[in-house]
Amino acid sequence: MQNHRVLFLLYALLAILLNESNGVEEQAECKDKSNLQVLGRCCNIPNEELLSEEEKAVGTMCDKTVYGDRLTSPTTEEEQLELYECMDECFYNGTHLLTADMKLNETALIAEYDVSTENFSHWKEPITKAVKSCLEKNVVSEVKPNAKCKSGSYQFSQCFGLKLYLYCPPEDWKVKDEGCNKAREVLMNC
Repeated sequence: MQNHRVLFLLYALLAILLNESNGVEEQAECKDKSNLQVLGRCCNIPNEELLSEEEKAVGTMCDKTVYGDRLTSPTTEEEQLELYECMDECFYNGTHLLTADMKLNETALIAEYDVSTENFSHWKEPITKAVKSCLEKNVVSEVKPNAKCKSGSYQFSQCFGLKLYLYCPPEDWKVKDEGCNKAREVLMNC
């Protein structure tokens, strides 16, 4: 099974992340997400294919399960976070990136990204480093105790997306401008 959906989802999750607080240090620079707005143009992250048919089916099923017949958007940040957490948890579970006890599966995550970037061998090390770094950071600890969906899939996705930019190989750091360098510096410090 070719699973390229995670890299696709990262772009969407980065957009979400840039509009949300994710609990970084209280430094003014760390709170100012405008520094990170440029990241999308700074690193040429491989994205060969989008979703497989199986992954599309999982996404559709999760959308129906999580969002249901909802006619209105969430009104609070808490409601929005719950939907994101549950959507990611459903998707990760449906694509076997969680263990049977709903924990992030390091081996499956690394294997997933290895397949996704098989034509980009210089990404193997940065991806493995990003997965391990986010799991070592224990992103699950960022899930609120009263959360409905507690696997940490959403928090992992946020962490992983940012780490890809932080660990971007030099040959793919495509824009050598001050904005990109500043964004990377903020990521390193926060």
